[in-house]
Amino acid sequence: TVLSRCLQFNLKNMPPEQIAGHLRSVLDAEGVRYEDPALRLLGRAAAGSMRDALSLTDQAIGYGGGELTDVEVRTMLGVTDRAGILQLLDALARDDAGAVLQVVSTMADTGADFGSAVDELIATLHQLAIAQVVPDAIAADMDDPDGLRRLAAALTGEDVQLYYQMAVNGKRDMAISVDARSAFEMILLRMLAFRPVTAGRAPAARAQEEPASVPQATPAPAAGSPRDAAAPTAPKPPTTKASPPPTPEDSAGEVGDRGKKPEAPSGGADIDWAELLPALGLTGSTLLTARNCEWYSDCGDSVALRLDPEQANLFNKRHVERIEKALRQALARPTLTVSVEVGQLNSETPAQREHRLARERHAAAVAKMRGDPRLSALIARFSATLDEQGIEVRVNNR
Repeated sequence: TVLSRCLQFNLKNMPPEQIAGHLRSVLDAEGVRYEDPALRLLGRAAAGSMRDALSLTDQAIGYGGGELTDVEVRTMLGVTDRAGILQLLDALARDDAGAVLQVVSTMADTGADFGSAVDELIATLHQLAIAQVVPDAIAADMDDPDGLRRLAAALTGEDVQLYYQMAVNGKRDMAISVDARSAFEMILLRMLAFRPVTAGRAPAARAQEEPASVPQATPAPAAGSPRDAAAPTAPKPPTTKASPPPTPEDSAGEVGDRGKKPEAPSGGADIDWAELLPALGLTGSTLLTARNCEWYSDCGDSVALRLDPEQANLFNKRHVERIEKALRQALARPTLTVSVEVGQLNSETPAQREHRLARERHAAAVAKMRGDPRLSALIARFSATLDEQGIEVRVNNR
């Protein structure tokens, strides 16, 4: 009854720009010195409420000794400095994991709030996405507009969209993480690990920085045609060694020897890529990429690897450099060059081989258990069934 006789006003949230503009007029009238970046921070922190914006502004004036500065407002609100976020994105654009972790370490030393850092990262990626579509959208009064323009040219649109999605999903997972810093680092490392190989045509500024030898996801060459003009001969598939399916004892012995570091084979004629790979000392996403490659061709001074198309999202140019360096040392070929291309596989990759051996070991274990008379008697007595999927094959790694 009461509500039916009332006038109801549904107030909508005010955009941060409108809040900052109103704060500017209030502070001008009151004669309070302020910096525009500080007002934009207060506008975002108010979350659409002008009342909250005025309350935060009053607190910030007291915190800053009668004036509003960007540094003081950031400190009061616990907001991460935009410069640190731009440094992180610049390191991501250069695929420099060491620089990424160094920036995070510096942020931790200054007491940064990593929950706020994720929010700032998401906001910056949003601005970059808009800048790539509408370059004129970067206003002169934004925080570091020149840095935004440079990053908009250095990153592809696909990179920015992928990073944005990972940051949003990572923010949701921070609540269940051990600590905020490790969660923030995992978001950034995930961005490095799953950056697309070729996600459309890169901007011209980025294309000029990358060397011409960066591998691209090109279709597999036709049979009998040279892989490229520089190759002296047509590529030949690697020599594969056929072997009978291993018995459980053989498989256990093979896995048991895996703890020993195998010696790199000499020469390039009969190289077993799966046997050579553990000797290279590769780790992380580089090892994961190499395990999903086949040894495609070996021309003495150049080696070509072919990456499984289903694993192409793992690859970036830094992996080629690391694999090349490791192969030069392992094969004692100081001038060796390595290329990696995405295409249809002709042979088994080390990852596929490992999965096949695991399946064969599991099948042998199931057959052995089915042939066990005592187990068969128990199954018959209790009308039981054998859970084949639950059978685990454990090997001795000593």
